[in-house]
Amino acid sequence: MEFVSVLPSLVTGPAFVKHGNSSEAFISEILKGTYPGIPTPSTKYAAVDVRDVAIGHVKALEYPQANGRRFIISGFSI
Repeated sequence: MEFVSVLPSLVTGPAFVKHGNSSEAFISEILKGTYPGIPTPSTKYAAVDVRDVAIGHVKALEYPQANGRRFIISGFSI
């Protein structure tokens, strides 16, 4: 059996649902100051667009040497 791990940071971008996805809730709680353990809304977070995560999954499938490896996908800080 072959196995590849694709590990995205905070995923942002278009969603299947208009409201209620986990990334939206996470960012909303940070901005409101209600997320536990986060000192201020000015803290930086690594984020990646959902479309880039999809490309990363496809590339992991197409790359024969990916078996048994982990790939971190991250794009920008918010």
